[in-house]
Amino acid sequence: MAYVQNGRSGNSAASPSSVPTSLLVLGGMAILLGLTLFGYRVMQTVGYAIAKLDFTTGLAAQTAAALCVLAATAAGLPVSTTQILVAAVAGAAYSQGSPIQSRTVARILLAWVLTIPISALVSVAVHWMVR
Repeated sequence: MAYVQNGRSGNSAASPSSVPTSLLVLGGMAILLGLTLFGYRVMQTVGYAIAKLDFTTGLAAQTAAALCVLAATAAGLPVSTTQILVAAVAGAAYSQGSPIQSRTVARILLAWVLTIPISALVSVAVHWMVR
């Protein structure tokens, strides 16, 4: 939404300086709503359904995910923290010798693949509606 607002006002899409506070609040509320509705399910999937981790392996997964996010941010790469954490959990489980639930991982991968075209189509539809 901020990119759209900046584009309409003639600013660079990467310039957040002219984004109205109301858009920032609306975005924050959308994130809060998503966490409220789906956060528990996501935490259950990442925390238990991919693999069973002990404390130290979970710490390794979290640390690896944080380092990857920091490196990507420093490089200016847009990354999904959830995707990085899922990969880190699977990698940590593999290194621990824990069985990885391949069906759960396959469902997650399918969701990642479908998210891009579905998001693009929804974006086109919304743009046509508000145009």
